[in-house]
Amino acid sequence: MSDPTEKEVLVISRHWDHPMITVRINSQKIEVEMDVKDFCKAVVAEIPHPFLTLTRSQLEKQVLKVLDTVLNKVKESTAHV
Repeated sequence: MSDPTEKEVLVISRHWDHPMITVRINSQKIEVEMDVKDFCKAVVAEIPHPFLTLTRSQLEKQVLKVLDTVLNKVKESTAHV
């Protein structure tokens, strides 16, 4: 953190398996960071009926369908920072 106006906060999400999310804020930008394993687990957790996913194509469709939900919940977790 070289910028004196930068602020870093760790947030524990209330969603999924309570992953840790790092939020960095400075005068130029806001960065939100989450471990890729936690992100993948969140995507899997949001798939409504995984037992109906039989092919790679169906899995891809399900993953793409829930991405916005996961990203919005990550944003929601960081809203109070």
